[in-house]
Amino acid sequence: MCPGRFFADDSLWAAAAVILSTFRFEKAKNAFGKEIEVEPVFRHGVVRRVTISCQFGYRQLTGCN
Repeated sequence: MCPGRFFADDSLWAAAAVILSTFRFEKAKNAFGKEIEVEPVFRHGVVRRVTISCQFGYRQLTGCN
């Protein structure tokens, strides 16, 4: 067994967290500009596919020189 597997797993987790932190996730909006509420759906099993309407964009840089 490779002792570096834990380091690799932690490194991938940290990289994914940093990449996702650059985005801004919001609820999707309908034609009138009102937010569409998310209804949580829980499914059993190894593979789960849940469709959620959302919008995402880049975070705005604020307070940077």
